[in-house]
Amino acid sequence: MIKKKINRDYLTIIIGGGVLGDILGFVCSSYFRGIKYCLLPTTLLSQIDSSIGGKNAINFFSKNTIGNISNPNFIFINYNIIFYMKKKEFLDGYSEIIKYSIINNIKFFFFNINKLKKK
Repeated sequence: MIKKKINRDYLTIIIGGGVLGDILGFVCSSYFRGIKYCLLPTTLLSQIDSSIGGKNAINFFSKNTIGNISNPNFIFINYNIIFYMKKKEFLDGYSEIIKYSIINNIKFFFFNINKLKKK
């Protein structure tokens, strides 16, 4: 970033899953005390969990040792990516949807369970 002379006028676009979003979100929020960045999450899990809330952390000897809270300037979620995911990646994210539906809306939970049974 220094070699490319990136400054606070730049907008950094982060394309990837939760790990990449965490690391680069932390870098962007730390560089020059914060430069603008946006997230384009590419996994279902990052679309519904890690891209929301602005928490950026790096595991250093233990989980989430170094981090901060810095919301991206915007988040662009392309739901069509779901159709190209490997089944395991999809289920990782879908399990998080199930968890949220148990906590927040039991009707939505049963809707999801019925959808899974049909597949």
